Amino acid sequence: MLAQFLPHTYGCPSWLERFVHSSERTYVGELGWIQVEKPLVLIVEDQAPLQEMLATVVEQLLNARAVLVDQAATLVEKVKSLKPAVILMDTAVPGGIQAIKKLKSDPETQRVPAIAFNTRGWATCHEALEAGYDACVEDSNVDRLDAVARQFLPRTNGIMADDA
Repeated sequence: MLAQFLPHTYGCPSWLERFVHSSERTYVGELGWIQVEKPLVLIVEDQAPLQEMLATVVEQLLNARAVLVDQAATLVEKVKSLKPAVILMDTAVPGGIQAIKKLKSDPETQRVPAIAFNTRGWATCHEALEAGYDACVEDSNVDRLDAVARQFLPRTNGIMADDA
């Protein structure tokens, strides 16, 4: 089925160039409406208020699905089973730095982008990047987190689902 390939398609043929997105369906010219699965973002955060804020950012701003995890100890196993497009992790989550190092050393999970967000100042962005995160955002800046996460999310024909 064509829809299963669209979220990861780059350099689509010209007949896919005109996308109009609505919810989880996409209108593709003469083909009509097809189902497109939203990318999955794995959020690793141990504080409930931040979990809610991050889930809202992922679902509303990024137009992606959010899965919440409250501890870093099972990160590699979760990534292997869920196969997220991106990981968002608070630098203050206990064991987070060790989990990222383990994730990035495993050939099956090393290519999954991991974005650190530094809300409580327990580890600096410099330390997070040295540990293996692909990017880092300071101070819970939602606009910055949105912009950075978009750089790593899968694109369909060069546009995000909610950019159309």
